[in-house]
Amino acid sequence: MRRFSLRLAVSVIALLKLCNAGDKVQPGEFIIDHPTLINLGFEWLIDGDDNRNARVDVSYRRRGDSQWKPALPLLRLQGERIYQNQGVFDVISPNMFAGSILDLEPSTDYEARFVMSDPDGISGQPGATVTKTVTIRTRAEPRPYSGGRVLHVYPPGYQGPKSEPSFDALMCAYNYYCGGGDTVTAGRPRVKPGDTVLVHAGTIAIIRNTILATARLMRPHHSRALTT
Repeated sequence: MRRFSLRLAVSVIALLKLCNAGDKVQPGEFIIDHPTLINLGFEWLIDGDDNRNARVDVSYRRRGDSQWKPALPLLRLQGERIYQNQGVFDVISPNMFAGSILDLEPSTDYEARFVMSDPDGISGQPGATVTKTVTIRTRAEPRPYSGGRVLHVYPPGYQGPKSEPSFDALMCAYNYYCGGGDTVTAGRPRVKPGDTVLVHAGTIAIIRNTILATARLMRPHHSRALTT
């Protein structure tokens, strides 16, 4: 009877350890997303953590500073489905953490620190936490290329002085063809890397001879998206 009780106790302990092994988090690949001007994004893939009680606390500092600042913890994801009708996208989240550090300064080096913790422990290593620190730089604000052309867009029917080359619709500056109809998307681009599209004040047509798509601008606006 005593042998049976001992074997049963050993079996229960082994079963509990097996179940607990699935609850332990195992850190996987750490991914740094492409930085923006003022935000940094991160993903940390994991295995385990079946009971979803692991967490990742985040802090950051400008490179060279001594004090760490708290940021939002990474979001725990596992199996959530992101779906949009008509097959635009259908994504199932992997077992991971993901999140961002927000409201930073452009063109600046930052250190980001991530502390993963799990009350059940970290698989494959002692202790209940693991820390990862990375250094990454935010993007600099794009600047117009000094040798590029300036393409001017004016409101339809504008009679004042114009700088050349000038156009009466936004897509006319962007493409060689800018009429309506099914071929509107087939126009070959006029713009080249380094060009700037300068949109002047007024009601600006997107496509020539249409008032269905307009943008009201109160002052000249530089479009820098074309200055890559």
